[in-house]
Amino acid sequence: EVWRTGANNPTKISFSSDVVFGGKALKAGEYALFTIPNKDKWIVIINSDFKQWGAFGYKQEKDLLRTEVAPTATKELVERFTIGFEQADNGTMLTMAWDMTKVSVAITK
Repeated sequence: EVWRTGANNPTKISFSSDVVFGGKALKAGEYALFTIPNKDKWIVIINSDFKQWGAFGYKQEKDLLRTEVAPTATKELVERFTIGFEQADNGTMLTMAWDMTKVSVAITK
């Protein structure tokens, strides 16, 4: 089931230049971030419609890309759902963490 990956409105993610998101090319712009969390893999979705409420108006045909990532266990409990960015050797990692689970997506140029 598609999850809005945030509270109320879907999380908006913006890029000022073209990037490679999870191994897939993505043009500069503003997008909605959705996920489909599962035990063994999460599907991270970039959708063109960031002006909607929750996932109620989500339409798969507006997906620009989907990438699969494996969740990892955190060392400590993350009480609040957290989205952040971490420097990586080749660019940046978008990280999402909650409870004892973390997923990361590579973002490069």
